[in-house]
Amino acid sequence: MINLASEEKGDSSPNIKQLTLSQGISMPSSKSTHPETLCAHSSLNENPKSGFVNPPSTRGSTYIYPSLEALKQGQGNKMNPDGVCYGRYGSQTTRELEHAIARLDGAYAAMVTSSGFSAVSTAILGCVSQGDHVLMIDTAYAPSRNFCTKTLKRLGIESTFYSPDAGADIEALIQPNTRVIFMESPGSLTLEVQDMQAILAVAAKHDIVTILDNTWASSVNYPAIENGFNISVQAATKYIGGHSDLMMGIITTDEPHWAAVRNSYIELGHSPGTEETMLALRGLRTLPCRLRQHGESALQVARWLESHQDVSAVHFPALESNPYHALFQAQFKAPSGLFSFSLKSKEHKELAAMVEGMALFSIGESWGGYESLVLPSDPRSLRTAKPWTDPDQIVRLSIGLEHPDDLIADLAAGFERLHKVRQS
Repeated sequence: MINLASEEKGDSSPNIKQLTLSQGISMPSSKSTHPETLCAHSSLNENPKSGFVNPPSTRGSTYIYPSLEALKQGQGNKMNPDGVCYGRYGSQTTRELEHAIARLDGAYAAMVTSSGFSAVSTAILGCVSQGDHVLMIDTAYAPSRNFCTKTLKRLGIESTFYSPDAGADIEALIQPNTRVIFMESPGSLTLEVQDMQAILAVAAKHDIVTILDNTWASSVNYPAIENGFNISVQAATKYIGGHSDLMMGIITTDEPHWAAVRNSYIELGHSPGTEETMLALRGLRTLPCRLRQHGESALQVARWLESHQDVSAVHFPALESNPYHALFQAQFKAPSGLFSFSLKSKEHKELAAMVEGMALFSIGESWGGYESLVLPSDPRSLRTAKPWTDPDQIVRLSIGLEHPDDLIADLAAGFERLHKVRQS
């Protein structure tokens, strides 16, 4: 965990301790406080002089110093998880969000980026150089795959995609130049669950950096660094923001990997906006209760779909019938609201009749907001290590905060429209 600096009592001269955010405010330890409390009290009272429950919104590019000595000391703050020195490296508002996420994840520190994918690319680039090798999960988010096959390849960095079922067998894919094992669990679109602990053990044996895309579970349902990962990335665009009104990524690290990833962050020029940061702080306070509702509603909808005649499979590891259920239970505290199902229809006009007439499910590519979304998907072109052979249409659902009975009724009406087109 980050150690918040304290201000020397009675010393009014400018020094490095006065240029840090925390000013000695004590916050609960992530090991002794539940996620609900950590989120509700994120940044609470870190700025006691303001008098408000919510922290002030800090906007600015230039940070001024009272002396050359203060300037010299302050310039070192770009590598300091607590400090501020120039707008591009973060502000007091940025630090408040980063501190809160770091506590929640059991991390040494955190960095806020402009998007979830920018968090992915920044974290990987901080750990590899020309001639290195990356092991990337086959069921990764499509831009993460493309980053390997395009950007890393152009930089002379080799990538190998591995099956989500690899577990400890991933050791056979390790090369002398393997530097990173990247995981995403559950997997994108079809939600395969990896045996992350087995892979972490193999990585530790070979001194390989482990990175997890933890957007689906978030730090609430799977504190990645606490569970042994070196680096975790999340799209705060999704559940942390929770209201579909911001773009943001989060990187958390253990202490040994902070400097390398932070240097990558600085070199790439990340500078998330103050408004987005404030929105993410607001969303974070209600993250645990929203996630609970998302997960409970998703499970209810998934169980209904599981028994529907037009559904061949529901891809949701929280279901007892799912082949990854045991791994899911062993690793995650609870589910989130994103899953998919296989629709017994190959006709575009049937699919269109179903999804285009939805009253509550909107067609959209993102997820994690208060509103429910539906997105037809085809993972076949995105899989190489474990080809996707299901002939049925994949439909992804992001379950929002509506009542699950209303969502089920909306889906039922969609199936009725599908049948009418099929019979016409």
